Amino acid sequence: MQNEQIEIEKLFVEELKMLQDIIKRMADNSFKLKGWTVTLVIITMIFRAEIDNVVLCVLPLVAFCILDAYYLSMEREFRKIFNKRVDDFHNNIKNECKFKDLFYFKFNNNFCNILCAMCSYSVCLFYGSIGMLVLLILLGEK
Repeated sequence: MQNEQIEIEKLFVEELKMLQDIIKRMADNSFKLKGWTVTLVIITMIFRAEIDNVVLCVLPLVAFCILDAYYLSMEREFRKIFNKRVDDFHNNIKNECKFKDLFYFKFNNNFCNILCAMCSYSVCLFYGSIGMLVLLILLGEK
């Protein structure tokens, strides 16, 4: 019985590590998107002089802002699952803890959650400041 308890705890720790890796990957995706945003906005600002199209400068900014908000909302959902699994483990007298498929949990990653993530400080300040710089540069040229 004691060995079974130890095995359950080991499996549970592995499950939590897997969830942490997923959360880390979502945060890493968000970080990489921010780098690509800066790169593409600068490139479009450089080539905009030849094309003379304002939408071309704003398009990568908006697209990556939405993608970043999507990854942030997914990260938040996986954090909720992580916290729920820890609560389940502590509330269900450790030997009764059952392992569930991740798809068992209901993801609430809908448009409203993505919009809320878009209004978070990490997304709003980063993309808003780049948007303001692009706007100032475009207005300064006219």
